[in-house]
Amino acid sequence: MHIDKEKFTVRFLAHHRSEQKASIVLFGIGCLSICLALLGVIFLRDELYHGLASCLVPIGIGQLLGAVIFYFKSSNLIKKSKGAIAYTPKKFIQDQVKKVNALQRQQAFFRKILIVPMLIGFIVCFLYISDYGRPFSLGVGIGLVVHGGVIMVYQLMMHWRLGIYAHQLHKLDNALFHI
Repeated sequence: MHIDKEKFTVRFLAHHRSEQKASIVLFGIGCLSICLALLGVIFLRDELYHGLASCLVPIGIGQLLGAVIFYFKSSNLIKKSKGAIAYTPKKFIQDQVKKVNALQRQQAFFRKILIVPMLIGFIVCFLYISDYGRPFSLGVGIGLVVHGGVIMVYQLMMHWRLGIYAHQLHKLDNALFHI
């Protein structure tokens, strides 16, 4: 069966360009969380906002770094892959299937880990409501829950997109190489 290299290349590039756009969105979320936290600390000199900032700033910095790394990793993959698709499409597709399967397992593990700070945030908020905490702890709890929820939604959207790409790769792999 003939491999339509151009069609596959277009799909591959579209997927990875959308991954780059997603990293820009993640960068924006990180910048927004840092800016809002710092503005809250500067202008709203309240213990609650200091608690929010204490968790939003480090998480936002982590998101900024992750987004930059992810963006440049996608750019390098696009550059390296054009030649591989042209000369060894079978090997390239099979390598991509392996990488996507590993990435799906990593994302599932990350979502499980992401639940921990959200649970800690709920517990801290509950302790504040039960008169065992201060407004600072409530701010930390709210920050962990809200930011964790935003990142969880982002991760679920990325998982959905990766699932579509994985389905296309498996379908192409089965149609072309396992006849």
